[in-house]
Amino acid sequence: QLNRRVEELDFLYSFQNAIASAGSETALLEAAERLFSAGFSFNAFSISKSGIECGELLICRLADDDDTETKDLFLRFGSSLKDRPPVIITKEQIADFPDAARLGFSSVISIPLGAAGGSSLHFVFASGRRDVPLVESDFVILNMAAREFTDGMVKMAQDTEIRRKNAQLEEANELLFRKATTDPLTGLHNRQSILTRIRELRELNRRRPEDKRLSCSLMFIDLDGFKFYNDTFGHQAGDAVLVEFAAILQQTVRLCDSAARYGGDEFVILMPETGAEGAAVLAQRILRSMAEDGSFTENVRSKLPGTAPIPAGTRLGCSIGVASSEAQPDVEVDELLKQADAALYESKRNGKNRCTVYTGI
Repeated sequence: QLNRRVEELDFLYSFQNAIASAGSETALLEAAERLFSAGFSFNAFSISKSGIECGELLICRLADDDDTETKDLFLRFGSSLKDRPPVIITKEQIADFPDAARLGFSSVISIPLGAAGGSSLHFVFASGRRDVPLVESDFVILNMAAREFTDGMVKMAQDTEIRRKNAQLEEANELLFRKATTDPLTGLHNRQSILTRIRELRELNRRRPEDKRLSCSLMFIDLDGFKFYNDTFGHQAGDAVLVEFAAILQQTVRLCDSAARYGGDEFVILMPETGAEGAAVLAQRILRSMAEDGSFTENVRSKLPGTAPIPAGTRLGCSIGVASSEAQPDVEVDELLKQADAALYESKRNGKNRCTVYTGI
């Protein structure tokens, strides 16, 4: 009896550890099947789950797993016990259960347990050994193990639900962040987002020693000819122009740059650690992308309604103003935005479709 008690305690200890360390429902089921098989000489055992809408067989182990007729009979017998209280059916009582007698069982333990969410688990253990039948001490140990298993399943379901809700929350937060920071038409940063990035860079520089402050440049862009397309062909055509131009910016700027639709047909690009020369190179690249073979205008034309003629001089282009902190290390980043805006209007006054670098205009 002492040896048997030690074996029972060892079984429970191993079972608790295995259930606690199982990282998934599959691992939990595999651990339960392995430990029940190793700890007891069952002819058959099963664990099934029933809920409000349907049932599910989690484990079914028989001495001969290939005998489908015996398996079906065992499952039918187990199902007849699921609505009863936990019970041990002794060899003296087995005759009252014809299916158990047909299966050659000498004793059976049935343990139905409630689980979370209106579901329940049902454990059935059966032995065919008349010399070593299942007894009350087996019932106590198996009942404890069944409760450990049920708690493990409940916890796993709760953890899964928490992960699902956390994933939903992260997805919702990401969606809200994108809506708050992205221009819905072009997919670029919106005005608030670019102003936030400018303020963040300003605050970062304020905390740095003067000799270690990051230089940066700002580019202010206004589309030339946009009003003609928007007024002549409608807002849908105007939107097509903005989307096409945003695509040029996305293809041109570097990963470290931030391109934004500032409002209407105005765009801003923040370029960290970039001097005036580097910013001017990027501006020329944008101008070339719009001018090459008139492809930008043609791409927009293909999306316009009807076949209305486009007068000469209304080809789409852009005027650009650039301001850099490179030669004025004490300038605030948001002041650069005003300087870039002033340089932009100098480009407009000088004939449009060009870039002007701010030099104290």
